[in-house]
Amino acid sequence: MNIRFVIANLLFSTTKRLVVIRRVDRKDLPHLTISFQNSSCEIDLHLNYENARSSDERYVPLTRFSWGSVEQSLEGFLLRFETEFRRLFLKVPTVTSVWLIRRGYVIALMHGDNIQSAILATAPKLRGKHRIDADAVKKLFENVDPSLITLLDPSALSSTEVQNHPSVFAARARGRNRLISLRYVPMSNGVNAWARIDPIADEMARFVVDAFPAEITEAAKDVWRKIYDAMQLAEVGLARN
Repeated sequence: MNIRFVIANLLFSTTKRLVVIRRVDRKDLPHLTISFQNSSCEIDLHLNYENARSSDERYVPLTRFSWGSVEQSLEGFLLRFETEFRRLFLKVPTVTSVWLIRRGYVIALMHGDNIQSAILATAPKLRGKHRIDADAVKKLFENVDPSLITLLDPSALSSTEVQNHPSVFAARARGRNRLISLRYVPMSNGVNAWARIDPIADEMARFVVDAFPAEITEAAKDVWRKIYDAMQLAEVGLARN
């Protein structure tokens, strides 16, 4: 099963044999690829520069290692990952179409990474909190190509199309929280619901880094720093060390 989700301007795409992490706001930067089930039976980490002039420049190897050498550590990591992921999602507030309608929200479906990045840029982080720039939001919606945004009534949240869409926001003209990021996710009772992702976005980004086993993290510091510098992860709030 293919899974795609965005955390703090990082798009995570997973398949049975690949994990790809890319910046949605910087097409000029490389993306990280972690490939499994290779002919060599190794796990391969490399940077992919899509805009490189030659194939030699496009592929930048980082490291290769056998699955057996890290299998035991990864078993513990996957358990911690699942536990922490569930804990974070228990904290997210849920919303309903009625809740959004009463507060004057409309649903905005973003089509393409560029418009999503522009939307997120209207909420810069100041003094530790993301704050909406109302003028920036107004200018964005006045000048953007209409084909990149679909505006819908909140009742559309019940449709399969919206539930499966990768970039769903709720927006309103006045009041606090003029723009909120929504995701249709399974809750603790096993039932899917619409949740506000923005309150935990920073915590999730830190968790993705901190969740790796200490022994793997220590051994891979040089690799991590190469990834950090190449993808300029300071811009999305991640720490280098």
